[in-house]
Amino acid sequence: MSTFESDPVARRYPGETPFSPRNLTGLLAPLRARIDARPWGHELSIDPMTARDGARAWDRLGPSGAAVLIFERHLDDRAATTRCGLDRALDEMSITPIESFGFARHLVAGDGFTRLVSSPRVLGLVAARVDGPVETGDVRAMARAMAMRRSPLEAELRVSSTIEIQGGRLRTASARNRNDLLPFVAESFRNFLGAMRSEWTAPVALPDLGLVERLFEASGQILVRPIEAEIYSTAIDIGVVTAPAGEMRPADCSLIYDLFGNTWHGD
Repeated sequence: MSTFESDPVARRYPGETPFSPRNLTGLLAPLRARIDARPWGHELSIDPMTARDGARAWDRLGPSGAAVLIFERHLDDRAATTRCGLDRALDEMSITPIESFGFARHLVAGDGFTRLVSSPRVLGLVAARVDGPVETGDVRAMARAMAMRRSPLEAELRVSSTIEIQGGRLRTASARNRNDLLPFVAESFRNFLGAMRSEWTAPVALPDLGLVERLFEASGQILVRPIEAEIYSTAIDIGVVTAPAGEMRPADCSLIYDLFGNTWHGD
């Protein structure tokens, strides 16, 4: 069987030799994402994703600009010298909390939160979306849960989703509904594509969440390596590993970005 007959990518672009960005392999980090079921819902681990991109993806869950409850938190609880960064960042960026609940616990507007996470003073925080008014007792219950390494979703039923930021990166996102985690992965695919073609000025559309959801059906995790992406004159074919233990496996499916239509398709 010829290469053309055996390779579905070659059949899509007959007579064309793709550009594989092997020279970018050392510059672009692989995209890894995993969704795990938890007693209170689902948790997404994703890398790489900046705090600002994570906040933007979170905002799409709506309602846009909704208030966010924030807690300063560090993975190393001994790092007392780094505390107060959240309160100082609020002051320096002139972000006035809607309501404060003591040291480093505030309710802020959604647009202020998106600005806040870009501050280098914010070394670690947990942010929660709460359906309805927030009271002091709710905040204390969530703070106690986090002190015990538990999620705010366990402590308060009205919390719909949370994100955790450490060192300017999104560490995890959690939600009652699994589908609420897909916008973070869609944002990562758009950023991955933009990093491959840094000279682009036109905006890149997000992939449809239905396409993203299907990628997780096999094992609940995905791996995207730059070496398995191929650039054609009309499209970019991004190989995706969906099998478990994907580090040792080749891509088994792909997402295809149409350069002219600014649309995404499955293989």
